[in-house]
Amino acid sequence: MMPLHGLRILALGGMAARPLAQLLQSLGAVIVTGQPTDSLEGFSFVIDDQGLERLQDQGWNAARVPDERPDLIHASVSAFGSGNERSRWLSSELVASAMGGTLRLTGNPQRRPVKEALNDCTFHADMVAAAGLMAAHYARGSSGLGQHVDVSIQEVAFNRNVSGVLGWQF
Repeated sequence: MMPLHGLRILALGGMAARPLAQLLQSLGAVIVTGQPTDSLEGFSFVIDDQGLERLQDQGWNAARVPDERPDLIHASVSAFGSGNERSRWLSSELVASAMGGTLRLTGNPQRRPVKEALNDCTFHADMVAAAGLMAAHYARGSSGLGQHVDVSIQEVAFNRNVSGVLGWQF
C-alpha cells in the first residue's frame, strides 16, 4: 500500500535521516532535503526538527504558508515543541528524555542516569508526528486545507512514562 505515492516532502534540518522521513518514504513519498527559505511549490508536506521559532530565525516565514500554500501540511518534531519558553533551546535526545522523566527508569539509582538505547524518545516522537501527518493528510482530502503538526520530544517522553505505568497495572 502506497498512500503517499509520488507526493514530495521537503525535509529541513536533519529530518531526511530520521525515522519519520524513512516511514513516509516507505509509504511512497519522495523526500527532498532543503532549507527554510526554499520554495514550497510542488511539495505536499514539510518536516523539520527545529520548531517554528528556530525556523523563523533561519528565514522561515510561517505567515506566508496560508497564502502561498493553504494545502501544505507541516510537521515539526523538536526537543520542546513550538510556541513556548523552551522552543528556541538547543537540546539533544538525552536532555529531552531527562526532562520528560525517562531517565528515572534507566541505570543504577546510586549512579548517574543512563540514556536509553539509540534515540528512543525521538523515534517515538517521530511516530507521533507520522500519525498526525496522516490524520492531517486524510482531513486535507475533504477540506483541501493543510495543518501544522507540532510534536515535543520531551512531552512524548513524559507520556511514555505515564503510559508505561498504566500498562504495567494491566
